[in-house]
Amino acid sequence: MKKIIFMSCLSATIISMFTGCGKSAVKCDDSDAKALVMEITEGEFKNQLTKRLNPYATYEFWQKVDSSDDERTKQYKQQGVQTVDKQYTDMAPKLSNIRIDRIDDEIEKSECSADIEFANGKKAPITYILSKTSEGKLYAEVFGLK
Repeated sequence: MKKIIFMSCLSATIISMFTGCGKSAVKCDDSDAKALVMEITEGEFKNQLTKRLNPYATYEFWQKVDSSDDERTKQYKQQGVQTVDKQYTDMAPKLSNIRIDRIDDEIEKSECSADIEFANGKKAPITYILSKTSEGKLYAEVFGLK
């Protein structure tokens, strides 16, 4: 009887050690994945808003204040950043209706669809691909933001 209990416990321990050890793709609604998708979305939207105000500037350009910039240029950049930040905040984009299109656990890749919802009630469909880098970090590609 003791041998049966011991063997059962040993089997359960070995099985539990191997479960969860396989590769698995990041889920489309994972909190880190959603945060990364929204970070990419924010950068793209802020660049688009910047282009509306000045077709020759980028949001990143406005954020960088160089020591070579004169006072007028510094003010111009700061006003641009403030204007774009306010417009983005007013848009209040959020990810909704997240859907799984395809998951490949072997290569740890997920293909997903979702909507970006705005404060005015409008929605824009996007797709995104989640994978991991060779260092094990989360990587996302987002499509449909333009």
